[in-house]
Amino acid sequence: MLEEYEKKRNFQLTAEPGAEIGKRQGPLRFVVQKHAARRLHYDLRLELDGVLLSWAVPKGPSLNIKDKRLAVQTEDHPLDYQFFEGVIPGGQYGAGSMIIWDGGTYSPDWNHVRNPGSKDEESQIRKALAEGKITFILRGEKLRGSWTLVRLNKSSKDWLLRKNSDEHASDSEDLAELTRSVVSGRTIEEVREGKSAAAPIVNPANVEGARHGRLPKTYSPMLTTLVPKPFNNTGWVYEPKMDGIRAIARIDGDRVQLLSRNGLDLSAQYPAVIADLSSGNTKLLLDGEIVALDEQGRPSFQLLQQRSGLSKREDIARADERIPVVYYVFDIMFADQTNLEGVILRTRKALLAQFVSVTENVRPVADFDDGILSFEVCVKNGLEGIVAKNLNSIYEPGKRSKSWCKVKGVHSAEFLICGYTKGTGARGETFGSLLLGYRAGSGDLLYAGVGTGFDRTTLQSLKNLMEARKRKTSPLVNPPRQKDVQWVRPQLVAEVKYAEITKSGMLRTPVFLRLRTDISPDQVEQPPALAG
Repeated sequence: MLEEYEKKRNFQLTAEPGAEIGKRQGPLRFVVQKHAARRLHYDLRLELDGVLLSWAVPKGPSLNIKDKRLAVQTEDHPLDYQFFEGVIPGGQYGAGSMIIWDGGTYSPDWNHVRNPGSKDEESQIRKALAEGKITFILRGEKLRGSWTLVRLNKSSKDWLLRKNSDEHASDSEDLAELTRSVVSGRTIEEVREGKSAAAPIVNPANVEGARHGRLPKTYSPMLTTLVPKPFNNTGWVYEPKMDGIRAIARIDGDRVQLLSRNGLDLSAQYPAVIADLSSGNTKLLLDGEIVALDEQGRPSFQLLQQRSGLSKREDIARADERIPVVYYVFDIMFADQTNLEGVILRTRKALLAQFVSVTENVRPVADFDDGILSFEVCVKNGLEGIVAKNLNSIYEPGKRSKSWCKVKGVHSAEFLICGYTKGTGARGETFGSLLLGYRAGSGDLLYAGVGTGFDRTTLQSLKNLMEARKRKTSPLVNPPRQKDVQWVRPQLVAEVKYAEITKSGMLRTPVFLRLRTDISPDQVEQPPALAG
């Protein structure tokens, strides 16, 4: 398969990889290399059977569905060629500079194939290659969506490459304007001049801190530390804080799960997200937030709550139409057969862009380099605040780390419901207010004040939940001297907004926001003003 490749090269003179057939690991890979040889062109390469099928595309790919670009099939290349970027010396075949212009994963496009046959990806590509028409989906940084290669006739090496109609097609975007490598940040000219790379080669198995591993079945996400105000630090990025439900996406080929912080399977509630995350043989573990957007495109937890308790398929299908959700992805902890927890965030973000496609229901979280300005903009646009992240930090599952800091636009925190007061008047059948507590560093459960602010529906549902958790004595070490209190086991987590926290540890004007079923009692974070 690589005889012609080897025959054309002297590996004592060129740094190109040797003629060795590789072994598939995870999803099928593709690469597009921009190659300034005798004539500038783009080399499209698709993984199949341990090698890279290769086509030279003189004008490069186009996102316009009307454009049909000539693609001349050349010799197969070794699988390691997907990571080659540099200069092929003069006198050697293909002499000139080369960059990795794009790369990622690909798979057959089943929807565009009339008779798909075998669901095995390589069998389908092998069959399509023999028939002279390959329709496939690219998941790169620059090239995404459905594409087709069509051979002009049986004996010819000339094919046509075209973009198929989908959300990634465009009749205005000029890909020729995208001149830099997706792995080093260099242009063809900078490679030729010997300038150093701006970023590491994005190969999951080879990046620093990566280790071989198995896709975990359960996972505890990394947690943020609440800080009182925004800041600007060198080497940090700042992401909008989404008002939704934290979820780990576990992707094992065609089996996709969305798991809550507590390990609950949320998959059945969000079928549109599950469908967009399905991607063939890929094994991924992603961290993100499930968010419902209002008419202004802002996250709305109230809208999300309206569909969170649905269980019937027909109700969920209607909710997908009425209250669509987006899974905003901000981290990747596992890819292919590689555990990425020990990889720094800067590199994980590059891998995330390579492995996750942007769809209607799955999108990456944007990040900014100015913490103070991004906080002001986020709060002005109705968001909760920001999450600041150290780009040199590793992923610490289950740990509340100071490498991730959240800054909220309003004072709010989670507290444990420890009891409630008897209702009067119109609230005679429910309750008056909540008695709130928090865990001190010593582990003691301390009183924080009384929470109010309930609508009729919340009053009744909360009363039912608290009734099932009644106890005779106070769980607090410093209970208030208050009459008509019914104590409850501290198992319910309430998010509460407040004006401030007094020196004695009491909340001023606390108002109940919502019940946090996605947070277990032992995950409740002590507000910074109450720490030490």
